Amino acid sequence: MRTANCELLEGPCVTENRIMAHIFNECEKYGFEILDDGIYHNDVKLGEVGCTDADWWVIRASSTYQQKVACEKEEGTGQKS
Repeated sequence: MRTANCELLEGPCVTENRIMAHIFNECEKYGFEILDDGIYHNDVKLGEVGCTDADWWVIRASSTYQQKVACEKEEGTGQKS
């Protein structure tokens, strides 16, 4: 669980907030809508994205098994993309 002043600290939670802001901005560019249960376009669920224990994951709505897929780390940053 994150603390209320998480945004004021340096470290993983700041990075997570920046990543979520970037995801939001990219979704907005394409007219996607982010709701509590996923990312949508024209009322069709495209998938989900999230972070658990500092590991980022995605779920494609079209996936047969709806499993979380880990995101790969960006080279040189130690952060997942």
